Amino acid sequence: MSWTSVTAEWQVFIRAFCAAFPHLDGEALRRFRGDRAKLVTYLSEAHDLTEAEACETLTDWFDLNGPRILAELARAA
Repeated sequence: MSWTSVTAEWQVFIRAFCAAFPHLDGEALRRFRGDRAKLVTYLSEAHDLTEAEACETLTDWFDLNGPRILAELARAA
């Protein structure tokens, strides 16, 4: 699964990111428009992580949750 899947469903993932990472703001995420680098930087700043830790955290979260979220979207379509 690629990051393109996330950007295609960005509004859905914004809600999921905010639920998983409570210091993130949905309005800020909307401005990123799927830009992974901006999300990693913002996650690192909001959750007091290094950029490497934020990147790893986001990758791990996406690997665990991305397929489920996309499957739910496919079922709802």
